[in-house]
Amino acid sequence: MRYQRRRDKEVMHFSREIIEKAGAVFDAVGVQRIVVAGRDRMISALEREFPAGWQKKVIAVIRWDLDHADGEFLKKVRPFLEKAEREQEKNLLALFISELRRGGLAAEGEERTRKALKIGQVDTLLISQGLDTDLTEELTSLAKQTGAQVEFVPELNQTLRQFDGIAALLRFNI
Repeated sequence: MRYQRRRDKEVMHFSREIIEKAGAVFDAVGVQRIVVAGRDRMISALEREFPAGWQKKVIAVIRWDLDHADGEFLKKVRPFLEKAEREQEKNLLALFISELRRGGLAAEGEERTRKALKIGQVDTLLISQGLDTDLTEELTSLAKQTGAQVEFVPELNQTLRQFDGIAALLRFNI
């Protein structure tokens, strides 16, 4: 019993340390999705220590023995990541269409989006993955200069294809 209490206490301290260090990194980088993996006891300890708001970012909890090969873990987690990516893209494109229809905070096509990028109007740049590399680099560079987020959408997406693979959600209207 004494050993078990000591072990539980060590797990608790370790989980607090992990959450503290991960929180600093997550804030600095802007992490939007979290995958929690490990043995049951560690997962439970981590979940008890989650700060407010982290639970919404968790896209998967995977029971995992850390003795397994990394490649196996990547195979297991990939579907969760892809599903989260598709969901985010779907939500962004739905918001874009909604804003475009009401004449709101949206820009479509290369010319209009480029103008919006140059004046810092773009909040999120939406780019089709099949777009010309030079154009993609130019637009993403403009986006980074103004602090805009960049989201790459699969080239098969019909919504973005209508606008030559380029669109944006705006911060403000002019």
